[in-house]
Amino acid sequence: MTRAGGTSVRIESFRVEALKSLLADGQGPHLSIYLPTQRRHPDRKQVSARLHSLLHRAKELLESRNAVRDVEAFLEPLRQLDAESLAEHALDGLALFRSEASVAAYPRSRCSGSCARTGDTSCSA
Repeated sequence: MTRAGGTSVRIESFRVEALKSLLADGQGPHLSIYLPTQRRHPDRKQVSARLHSLLHRAKELLESRNAVRDVEAFLEPLRQLDAESLAEHALDGLALFRSEASVAAYPRSRCSGSCARTGDTSCSA
């Protein structure tokens, strides 16, 4: 997990301690993005477009709830991700998490679809 002011996000193996740390980041907003990836090289180029679409939907969700003062600044660490590079190291998908204090990326297996979620609201893209 990388603190929000960090310069890079690495894919880490998910552990229960990581979940506890994510949940301990205090009050929201908490954003989760589930992104399917492709194992074949030509298909990996679609990952960036999917991430861009999910970040756009996350922005709409955050703005509609007035969840964060500066939505652009909140989403910026996720916009800086090199989705294609991250996808090279993922199995079937990525789970991205963002709170005021941290950013984290974990590999997912059997990722069934794209989704951005904040609190009890979610969407598919």
